[in-house]
Amino acid sequence: MRIYLPYKKDKLMVEIPDKNILGIVEPKEVKGSAKENVLKKAVENPTKAMSLSNFLRKHNKILFLINDGQRPTPTKKILDTIYPIMKPYMNKIEFMIATGSHRVPTEEEFNNIFGPYYPEFKPKISIHDSRNDQVLEYIGKTSRGTELYINKKVLESDAIVTIGSSEPHYFAGYTGTRKSFLPGVSSIKTITANHKHALHPNSKTLSLKGNPVHDDMEDAVREIMKLKPNVFAINVVADGEGNIFDAQAGDILEILYKSAKAVDELFCVPVPGKADIIISVAPYPMDVSLYQSQKAIENTKLALKDGGILILVSSCRDGIGDKTFYDLLKDNDTPEEVIKATEKNYILGYHKAAKIAELVTCGQIWAITDLEDKILEQIFIVPHNSLQDSINKALSEKGKDAKVLIFLDGSSTVPLVQ
Repeated sequence: MRIYLPYKKDKLMVEIPDKNILGIVEPKEVKGSAKENVLKKAVENPTKAMSLSNFLRKHNKILFLINDGQRPTPTKKILDTIYPIMKPYMNKIEFMIATGSHRVPTEEEFNNIFGPYYPEFKPKISIHDSRNDQVLEYIGKTSRGTELYINKKVLESDAIVTIGSSEPHYFAGYTGTRKSFLPGVSSIKTITANHKHALHPNSKTLSLKGNPVHDDMEDAVREIMKLKPNVFAINVVADGEGNIFDAQAGDILEILYKSAKAVDELFCVPVPGKADIIISVAPYPMDVSLYQSQKAIENTKLALKDGGILILVSSCRDGIGDKTFYDLLKDNDTPEEVIKATEKNYILGYHKAAKIAELVTCGQIWAITDLEDKILEQIFIVPHNSLQDSINKALSEKGKDAKVLIFLDGSSTVPLVQ
């Protein structure tokens, strides 16, 4: 069978014998017009809050927190619905890109985020910098001891509107809502303290109850809201094309749990069993770096047999990304040493190194990327220049009856093994 996989903004073709294919897992799509007005209804009838129009009318100096270009939030489509509500109040609205620890967006990414609204919004946009102490202010600690350093512009605003989306997340359980604040507008020190909890066994995909990363993020929001109680959250669940499947608005903490149910419905896909070989694609924009593409490994490994081969397909167009996780992997001779080093002295990014190390102790990671081979070879990942050659070698190694699962969007698809 010929299969076409997304790669950057193009396609890669691979042929796999029909008998070896256990399944081709495609992201679910939002079909029909039933969901067209779901966002409009959400902002008009929010959870435990006044409508968006009344919220904007009531408050002055309003700051919108917007996700950066490395997240799949369909911000432009959200703006298509809420801009008519915002328009009368644009004189008191500003925007901040809630980058967390990510880099500054490119001009192309700004255009992708805001679409036709970018020229009007551009003078009103600021970008969070988690490493610039001059723009940060300490406000207290969470119950887990995370010191909260938050962007001063957030604290200087009268009211805040967050725009986000929920997808499965491999250690926070789900993305969305509270992530606009932590990591969104927090310091690198704050983000590091929170992400250290990713090493806990309860910090995993689709898990909120007892998840220390999630609990710490919620604590952070509560602390911020002691100072800035006027927060209106907009959160959507969208398919790979940005079509909105579900929308919630209002109380930033409560609506996440409603969004999580929609995430389970849209992103969790039953598969008939575990596979000997998995092909997992990190599609655009999640292919920005090896750091971000690791999510496609984390999600889909749930359907990999012990001793199996996971083939990551991602351009990694900006390279490695944050080097911290890479250096930890490179500087240790075995995966076991990586895990020990992570537990001994945590630095932001080490959780990704630990997750990769855990997988290669019981399987293999191969990769099709634009990175130089030696970059991957130094971190226990086997590079391949051809997807076809890669799958041929994998089938040869695992045997003529080996079963293959193909995930066309591994970054946001979670397999439910039947």
